[in-house]
Amino acid sequence: MAIVHAQVLFNTTPHKVVPPTIIVNKGLEDGIQWTAQQTGWTLEAVAIDVGPDLTSDFHDPVTGTTGGSNPRSTLTISDDCTLPDKTEIDYKYTLRYVKDSDPSILLFLDPTIRNKR
Repeated sequence: MAIVHAQVLFNTTPHKVVPPTIIVNKGLEDGIQWTAQQTGWTLEAVAIDVGPDLTSDFHDPVTGTTGGSNPRSTLTISDDCTLPDKTEIDYKYTLRYVKDSDPSILLFLDPTIRNKR
């Protein structure tokens, strides 16, 4: 199966994720990969807000790089989309990242993932 790709833009104010709502379709995609579009930033972690009544379909976060001689940070998670009683559900998530030249600069983004059955 395929991975849904999202770009993290650091050359905008404020920083942002494109697309702002990541859509994952059950049976077509089984995960998400965020890629920094500029060097100098490291994607560190993602936290999915699943709420008190939901189980998390998201697991196995893996950090890495892409781009060869111009390496850019990546963060990939698996997505099972196991909710049987919903046709789609939106999850808020927090993406944590740091500036490589000053690790004390710790920043967060809070966009959305839409799981669709």
